[in-house]
Amino acid sequence: MAGNHFPVGTCVLAVDGDQTGLKVLENLLRKCQYHVTTTTQTIEAREMLKKNRNEFELVISDVNMTDMDHFKFFEQVVLEMDLPIISKKTKKQSERKEHHDKENGGKNEEASTWKKPHLVWTAELHKKFVYAVNQLGLNSIIGF
Repeated sequence: MAGNHFPVGTCVLAVDGDQTGLKVLENLLRKCQYHVTTTTQTIEAREMLKKNRNEFELVISDVNMTDMDHFKFFEQVVLEMDLPIISKKTKKQSERKEHHDKENGGKNEEASTWKKPHLVWTAELHKKFVYAVNQLGLNSIIGF
């Protein structure tokens, strides 16, 4: 892989409950010359991945899907299927949460219904993670 790009022809599974957002993402990925498969359902995406495990090289998924918890989906894709996943959140979703918070006087009364922001994986964080893995030992983490 050269630079910061996936190679031309990369097979991508795009998952987004918003048809318009999914179409925009699909068009952008096709312009990058990726092979794109789309679905609006996380459960369907999981089944597609299980049936065609070697067909996809990357998954791009919206964090606010309604049919399955995104973090459960993320865990299954990354840990069980060993695929990279890019999680995305649209500006509209962020604005909706901000509007909701303002309506409640800055108090988020339904905090449990809103997803926490994703962690940004930095080089420094990666170094700390690798250090922790080395300290614990790979066998104790994986459970051999």
